[in-house]
Amino acid sequence: MYKPPERIEVPEAHEMRERFARVLAVLIVVSTLGVACIEYLHSVADNNADRAGGEAQLLGIQRQGELVRANDAARTQIEAFAYSAEQRARAGNAFQQFLLPTITAGSAQAGLLQLEETRWTQLAALTGQLSDLKADGNSAPAQDPRFPNLELTAKQHASDRLFALQDASNQLRADWQARVGYLSVMLTLFAVAIYLFGLSLTLQARMRRMLVGLGLLLVAVGGVWTVALQFGTPVAAPDAAADAYADGVAAMNTFYSKPGDSGLRAADDAFSSAIALRPTFANAYLHRSLVRFLLGSPQRSDLIVSVSSAQALQAQGDDLQMAYSLGDRDKQLLNNLAANRLLLAIADNRPVDYSTSLGYLADALKLDSADPLLYYNEGIAHLGAGDLSAARDAYQQAVAHTLYTDVDKKTPRNNTFVEEGYAGGALTPLDLLASHRPDLAAQVSAMKELIIGGVDNPTMPSSQATVRLANTAIQVFGGELQWTAKLSGYDPTKDEISTQWYYQGPAKLGWAVLEPVSGNSTPVANSSGGVNGYYYITRYLQVAQQCLQPGSYKVEVYVNGHLAGAARTDATLPTLSAAQLADVGASVCRPPEWKVDTTNVLQGFSGGLVSSDHTSGVYVLRFQNPSVAAGTDKATEAKAFRDQFFNLTGFLPGGVSPQFTQEQTAPYFLGLSGANEAYYSYNNGDLRIGSGVTADGAVVIGVVFAPSDQWNGDHSNGDAIFDSMVSLG
Repeated sequence: MYKPPERIEVPEAHEMRERFARVLAVLIVVSTLGVACIEYLHSVADNNADRAGGEAQLLGIQRQGELVRANDAARTQIEAFAYSAEQRARAGNAFQQFLLPTITAGSAQAGLLQLEETRWTQLAALTGQLSDLKADGNSAPAQDPRFPNLELTAKQHASDRLFALQDASNQLRADWQARVGYLSVMLTLFAVAIYLFGLSLTLQARMRRMLVGLGLLLVAVGGVWTVALQFGTPVAAPDAAADAYADGVAAMNTFYSKPGDSGLRAADDAFSSAIALRPTFANAYLHRSLVRFLLGSPQRSDLIVSVSSAQALQAQGDDLQMAYSLGDRDKQLLNNLAANRLLLAIADNRPVDYSTSLGYLADALKLDSADPLLYYNEGIAHLGAGDLSAARDAYQQAVAHTLYTDVDKKTPRNNTFVEEGYAGGALTPLDLLASHRPDLAAQVSAMKELIIGGVDNPTMPSSQATVRLANTAIQVFGGELQWTAKLSGYDPTKDEISTQWYYQGPAKLGWAVLEPVSGNSTPVANSSGGVNGYYYITRYLQVAQQCLQPGSYKVEVYVNGHLAGAARTDATLPTLSAAQLADVGASVCRPPEWKVDTTNVLQGFSGGLVSSDHTSGVYVLRFQNPSVAAGTDKATEAKAFRDQFFNLTGFLPGGVSPQFTQEQTAPYFLGLSGANEAYYSYNNGDLRIGSGVTADGAVVIGVVFAPSDQWNGDHSNGDAIFDSMVSLG
């Protein structure tokens, strides 16, 4: 006998399927619960995105309203200040009439004039109380050369803050929308997994296991991804980031009013704080990139800037690249990135950067195909890369878009300031390229002539006779630039001249075109004769609202689109700041610490700035309606009023009694008729005074006084201040 083997129970096929079905049912339930959780998170993210978007819209509306209110408030302040100035001018007119020789002291007419002066002075004081702008305040014209920029910037601080808050809300909305997208993907993963679980019931065992395994993988990936997302929930940026951004914008827009680099440093610190608080703030990176460029640049008032230090270029490039990586793709960023790579390519001779620049410019042109700057940058990129034909084509396109807002319809721009800004902005990098690549000097000269001939002399025939300059020389004053030369073959009725002024700072980073005063010019024949028969003088202070600084200057004079002469010089000027004395029609450069004198002047008649101890200063007086005998020589008239200055009190330090020293021969004094100048001396001090007659018959007097040690040398502080004075017409 033997024991038979044990019987092995084999489940029936339908029992196996039932077990599998139960497992799948559990998996489907778990997956369905996962879908429900993800759908909840999806709904939360969607609601948060909508909430952030609504907040951004609300902030945008508030910002627009704040901007309108800020502009209205600034305009109200400026108008009240202007009315007050006008009333003071009326008081000044009454005072001037009182000074006329036909008015007898103690007469009824003299009494009426004194009453009128008092009335207008009191009314001006009352009107002035309606404005936060004061004659001696930092935001007034005499202290703000870009008036009313300081006032507008202060009023727009709140709208800049709201912009930053709006940008942060938009960023938060985008972050939540990105999460919505991720959750949608996870929902899809779970939905596919559930489908696979269901489908596996209809297939054979092997395929069934594969589908279930894939479904489990999808559930695991979706689950882990969902959990991981919860550790990076989008959060709103702190309001302090917006505060810092607004402070940075204000500091950047007003840096010129601060000594040295302090304004730009403040802007850099503020933007850096905003970035530290909100690392994804692309606009803060973009603004800081410009600040860091300017910190290394001598170009701080030009429309287009191209010269900066290598360190500043690298810092700017890092910020621009960060803004680009954060998704900023607007035209300004693309152009600035291209320009940054171009300047680095020129400085370091890196050909690959020319190709990189062209890529950014191509993207920018897709956004705006009418911007001349993009074509000018394309031109120098092609030229640096060695493609002369492409460079010429790009520059021709640039010139066309400079002259016309719509090239196809030939709609003229009719804005000389903007046109010269584009042309000057194009010449500066060309000059930089020639200095680093002498092998391209001839090509650079040809491109310069193409630009100047196209922008300044677009109707000039190419066959026009060539004019040459000889004995070209430059004179640099605090407020004016002048070249003199002998012109051979020059016919003022046929020939067109363009003057391009360049400046290079003490750091020797490269020559930069002074855009505000470069462009078409008409030289004047020198009536006094001499070797140099022509001169051309430009009032830089009046046009640029800045003073010329120590450094090197050069000029390129183009006649009929061709370079006819050039010269350069070094200027040992003191560092001075611009001041407008608009109510007497003058501007002057003065030491930054000098303040407006509101005690001893009468607006509409006199204006001036003095040192804190009143030992030095500058004054301008304007006799708008002088009463002189018919036929009086203008030089005689101007001298008579010049002498009358010394009878007026309050302008000079107490106890000063100036004694005549010498008369200036052949003076220029503001280019006025009957111009004359003289030096006076007093105890421990000297005074220089000039006068002349304007085109409308007014007599203008300018005076600078200071201790004797400030008049030593050819470029003394006293003479530099006096020579910087310009007439506003």
